[in-house]
Amino acid sequence: DPECNGLLAALREAGIDAHPLDGIARSAEADIGITGAMYGVALTGSIVVDASRTKGRTASLLPPVHVALVRVNNLLATPGEVFERLASQGNALPSNLVLITGPSRSSDIEMQLTLGVHGPQTLIVLLLEDEAPALGSHQSP
Repeated sequence: DPECNGLLAALREAGIDAHPLDGIARSAEADIGITGAMYGVALTGSIVVDASRTKGRTASLLPPVHVALVRVNNLLATPGEVFERLASQGNALPSNLVLITGPSRSSDIEMQLTLGVHGPQTLIVLLLEDEAPALGSHQSP
């Protein structure tokens, strides 16, 4: 995702064992999956992910923790604004567009609430300022 440009190198430079999630097996073994998100939705606290941006979404589904990066200028007020924005760009809807609002929840088994049945147990959303330096770059004091 474009929001993640430079992140892998910055994590490695910080001494973190980071790898591109280039397949289902690596994604399933990861502790944390980091992706970008097209939009954030203020009303619901949702993020919008589009599989066509990275040719897959396993990094947002298989690791137990999903960290999503959203640009501040891509925060929208309501879910309806997501579709208005997409329509105004004149592009067809992507084949897989998902609004994520926290971990999945299910009480199907013995009426016990279980989190993360159909995805990560934890979702962390980080906002990126538009004027922020590129990830991994250093500014002098």
